[in-house]
Amino acid sequence: MRIPRPVAMSVVLGLLMGGGVAWTPAASAGTPRCLVINAVSAARYTSLQVAQNAAHAGATLWLRGACTGTSKITKNLTVTGQHRRGFTAPTLNGARQDSVLKIDSGVTLAVNTLAITGGNAVNGGGILVNVDSSLTLNNVTVSGNTASAVGGGIFSQGNDTLTLNGSTTITGNTSGRRGGGIFNLCGTLHGTRGKVFDNKPDNLDSVCA
Repeated sequence: MRIPRPVAMSVVLGLLMGGGVAWTPAASAGTPRCLVINAVSAARYTSLQVAQNAAHAGATLWLRGACTGTSKITKNLTVTGQHRRGFTAPTLNGARQDSVLKIDSGVTLAVNTLAITGGNAVNGGGILVNVDSSLTLNNVTVSGNTASAVGGGIFSQGNDTLTLNGSTTITGNTSGRRGGGIFNLCGTLHGTRGKVFDNKPDNLDSVCA
């Protein structure tokens, strides 16, 4: 007896809360998808950029799955990766478009338990930390990013603070000139147990004019 093939079905669950956008589940369980949830309002978004635009300063955003694209952080936030059933590991992938994360001047950002990859920029392929900002990475992996000039993984510049905590790892990043892992320009670098290794042409370059 011939068994008919199952009919393909697509379901769209729309949740418009606090400026959120509709979330469309992936066509199959094996396809990476991105979901960002505001921990206070429970609003759901399909990109980190849209979620941060809608959030109030000081908010916590939960990130699930593989989120593709770049994000500019303009307000104080906490971004925490959550590995939930049905989602791939929490990841921000810049898709070779620019710095995966750009942090505005004066902003404080904490990033927890996710991977940052696929960045490609002149400076700061993975993360670009601007003047007077503060970035704390807790159990974060920054890898597979490139910069044509400096800071393949991270470019930290101008009186800012960069803190690497827990099992944070900066590895497998490249730059065209200096600071394949991290290029620190007149900033403050802290690290409790963070690891910086196997970056090219070097792991860490720290200078101040």
